[in-house]
Amino acid sequence: MPKKIEKKELEELKRRHALVNQHLITADALNNHVKGYTRKLLEEKGYDMEKNYNIDLDKGKVIEQKENIKK
Repeated sequence: MPKKIEKKELEELKRRHALVNQHLITADALNNHVKGYTRKLLEEKGYDMEKNYNIDLDKGKVIEQKENIKK
């Protein structure tokens, strides 16, 4: 029969999950910040914000993202 997880092990597992969740929240906030900044830049440059764009970070080229048609 498998052994039960000990209280000390369970507390460590909970601590690690909490740490991961904190970092996920931070990463999400940073991602939202980058999206907002990118949107602001594109609006300032006169891009149609109804469309989706990708930016080549090496060349600074803005590429309209074509929607994939799913069959």
